[in-house]
Amino acid sequence: MPEVMRAVVFDAPGEATALLTTAVPTPAPVLSELLVRVVAAGVNPIDAKTRAGRGVSGAIEQFPSTLGYDFSGVVVRAPYETHPFPAGTEVFGMVPFPRSGGTYAQYAVVPTLSVARKPSALSHVEAAGVPLAALTAWGLVVETAHAHEGQRILIHGASGGVGHFAVQLAAYFGAHVSATCSPRNLAWLRELGASVVIDHTAMA
Repeated sequence: MPEVMRAVVFDAPGEATALLTTAVPTPAPVLSELLVRVVAAGVNPIDAKTRAGRGVSGAIEQFPSTLGYDFSGVVVRAPYETHPFPAGTEVFGMVPFPRSGGTYAQYAVVPTLSVARKPSALSHVEAAGVPLAALTAWGLVVETAHAHEGQRILIHGASGGVGHFAVQLAAYFGAHVSATCSPRNLAWLRELGASVVIDHTAMA
């Protein structure tokens, strides 16, 4: 493994222009962590908020810091020979940013319990956009609302990153889903399982 890697970092909170690409030490996995070569990284609103000094910026212990939670990539090093994700396995998941650095980098260390095999039907770019948004939707729809048959659930911003996962999860568990969105996404949300789709631009 190279001792250094390329990463997108920022030296202090600021505008998007604070981000720069530079060489940083390649992270070293410990205990049950995997070392993953990042093929694609997801970009979420929390990343921009953190870069601007909000979000989880208060938890960053030192700069420069590398942003990013979501990733899709290939395992480079597993903690032991019979690990379920040996070297060469295509995986996707989330890193515990800011504790171990983010995914806007060539490599990332990831806890074993925070990864899954990448579905062959998804490209790395598509898979990298799933974890944070899908887990947020799961927490809201399944763990909090306990979506079930006969239940009625209203989802605002249903065509957004979290919203479109929420629609699918609620419908999967049998709920009657009403969803709001812009006109261009009405048909798409019906395909995802929404029973009632509302054009939010027509609401007065």
